[in-house]
Amino acid sequence: MVALINATQLNSLGGQWKTTVTLGSPLELKTRFFQPLTYHQRFFVSPYFAWRQDLARLYDDEVALATYKVSRGVGGLDFGYDFGSWGELRVGYARAFGKARLKVGDPIFPNVDVDEGGIVASMQVDQVDNVNLPHSGYAAIVDYFANRESLGATDSYDKIAGAALGVHTIGRWTGLAKVEGGSGLSSNIPFYDEFQLGGLFRLSGRPTGQITGDRYGLATFLLYYRLTKEPGAVIKGLYAGVSAEAGNTWAFGTPATFSGMKGGGSFFVVADTLIGPLFIGYGHSSSNSSAYLFLNRSF
Repeated sequence: MVALINATQLNSLGGQWKTTVTLGSPLELKTRFFQPLTYHQRFFVSPYFAWRQDLARLYDDEVALATYKVSRGVGGLDFGYDFGSWGELRVGYARAFGKARLKVGDPIFPNVDVDEGGIVASMQVDQVDNVNLPHSGYAAIVDYFANRESLGATDSYDKIAGAALGVHTIGRWTGLAKVEGGSGLSSNIPFYDEFQLGGLFRLSGRPTGQITGDRYGLATFLLYYRLTKEPGAVIKGLYAGVSAEAGNTWAFGTPATFSGMKGGGSFFVVADTLIGPLFIGYGHSSSNSSAYLFLNRSF
């Protein structure tokens, strides 16, 4: 279950406070205050806090070895510039605290406590018509994190990730293409913050986090068909679709090659509701298969 509280126009410059609470798996709280610094609302400052608790499995060669309960809290402050309906740029500082406690597995696997602290930057372009289930437009984002021991982190490393998507509709058919990837920029990302693949539309069929690495690449194509003619009061649209995905992760120091790409795909039904998209699906990748039922955005 997801609950959203969005308070707008809190002061003369148009301050906004948004809080999201997720109950279930994961258990999550996210809150952010957006404060424009001028009446034109271009420059802004944005403090935030988030806390998340979830179960994570540890894999070796795609074989599950242990299950951890992972908790992470993060707070930060961003300064940014809003380009209006086109996009935004943010730069700031983030401080995080994380811990992982062994729940299932051999006691030789240790409990882990991690601090993070560093400079964050993000550039985002958003021209899609619907954030939950887009039908036209394009979007792109690049995130950079410079984690430094001098700023409170357990380990120093760099991490950059980017994604771009385009979507187009003809009649009742919608096609969406997305490419994404990330790198440690020649620094060695520690195991607890490596890129992950697995889950719906991220090599569907595989468990989340089954494949991890210092670098990753993923290409996804979705094709979905609108089953309903007119939007309803609660369900704006009902769709059936398929996905095809190819991607992989690579360990530090190993070459990234197309020959090592792994494939996956899914069949799904999604309802675009007032509280977000509800997905029911089935995915398959190699010898892995999974069924999905969740209420959240997936791309």
